[in-house]
Amino acid sequence: MSLTEAGRVYLDRCRQILTDIDETYQTLSASAVSTSGRLRMVAPALFAVRKLAPVLVAYRRDYPHVLLDLVLADRSVEQRRRRFPRRRRHADHRASQTNMGRVTRPAPPLA
Repeated sequence: MSLTEAGRVYLDRCRQILTDIDETYQTLSASAVSTSGRLRMVAPALFAVRKLAPVLVAYRRDYPHVLLDLVLADRSVEQRRRRFPRRRRHADHRASQTNMGRVTRPAPPLA
């Protein structure tokens, strides 16, 4: 079995298109700005150990230039707000204007 002339032309053109796509991706990836800076979070210790740790490992792998500053505090939310009042509000506002979001799951029903 062999390609027809039209099949050969089509195959050559498809290969060229795929090469162009690869080259474009490489060019854009090389010039992309990397995410960097400091990410400060306040979380209860038990939550951080059980739920946040695996997420932060993956985040650190994906964004190695971001400094993670995790404050583990089992104090009330109101006490934490007094310590980080403006930063928290600004971070929430910025997150709502970008593609960042909060991952949550429904609480289990009370028995």
